[in-house]
Amino acid sequence: MPWLERVNLGQLALRLARHDLFKAKVVIRQAHVQALFTGDMSLNLSSSMVQRVLAICSDAIAQRQ
Repeated sequence: MPWLERVNLGQLALRLARHDLFKAKVVIRQAHVQALFTGDMSLNLSSSMVQRVLAICSDAIAQRQ
């Protein structure tokens, strides 16, 4: 991936973390983080929290294009 695209993606991730996820009240307690992943450390797509975060990220990427 070109460096400029990595920078843009990093800025988008920062904005999501600071504003969009906070605004959507996405709060994950440290004790519940394990439930976001499967045994092989991939995302647990059956988790409603993972689905919610993915939807927020997908919307942000769609607006960016």
